[in-house]
Amino acid sequence: MPDRDAATVLVIDDDPDFRREIVLCLSEHDYDVRQADSGQEGLRLFQDAAPDLVLLDIRMPGLSGVKVLEKLRRLSAETPVIMVTASEDFQDVVAALKLGASDYLTKPVQDTEILLHAIRRALQTSRLARLYRELQDNLHGMVQQRTAELRETNQALQEANQALAAKNTALREVLDSIESQKREAAEAIGRQIDEVVLPMLHAQMEHFRPVERQRLGEVEQALREVASPYLDRLLRSLAALSPSERRLCQMIRRGLSNKEIAALANLSPQTVKVHRRNIRRKLGLTNTDADLGTYLDSLMNEPDL
Repeated sequence: MPDRDAATVLVIDDDPDFRREIVLCLSEHDYDVRQADSGQEGLRLFQDAAPDLVLLDIRMPGLSGVKVLEKLRRLSAETPVIMVTASEDFQDVVAALKLGASDYLTKPVQDTEILLHAIRRALQTSRLARLYRELQDNLHGMVQQRTAELRETNQALQEANQALAAKNTALREVLDSIESQKREAAEAIGRQIDEVVLPMLHAQMEHFRPVERQRLGEVEQALREVASPYLDRLLRSLAALSPSERRLCQMIRRGLSNKEIAALANLSPQTVKVHRRNIRRKLGLTNTDADLGTYLDSLMNEPDL
């Protein structure tokens, strides 16, 4: 009994002696051999047994080998077919090779090694072709899968970006609303000071002594600063500072001297003095004797300007 993993060979030939010789030879080498004595029978066995290889006689009564090959190719374009021919059949051999026959042998087969070698070569070529096709199919499938995954990832990124943009828009609307409420609250406080507090203060000043009126004047000035857009002016002044000037402001607030700042900032002391003058000018301190470090510290509670 042939090995279940042995290759199946279908022999289609009308010569019983030749079939017997081939079947005996291939069976001894562990091939699973099926045989048919006509083209019609061979086509039926081909569909039933699905052989790995076909040995096909070119000249047969009824359906010729070339016609059988044409039908086999329609049933399976990959199954190797070796044509068996007499020496005078070379025109038919050429026609068979054009139709996709793997090889041909002349009969009688004098050397069985030639037969076995032709079968092994045809089976190996068929296996390699099948493996190559499977690799191509697998590669194509992998490319399609990766392409689909990439498309899904891109879609997810687009949706995430859209969601982030929507959140940023919502956050900006919230921040704008907060700023608007802050401005409205500041305006309301300013109106209360201008319309209620300051008139009441002026009405009471005539009842106080000069020293007390001076103190009330200082209170009035402070209230006017609250009622004015002082904070907006301050923020605009700080925004006018360059990044290097802001870094110097941090050092000035720490009480460092010009020499110490020059060493830390890799500047000359003269350059530090120029920066100090520019900072005082931008903050509106040009005509005052106010200490810049104390002034900055009193304005800002956070360590960074």
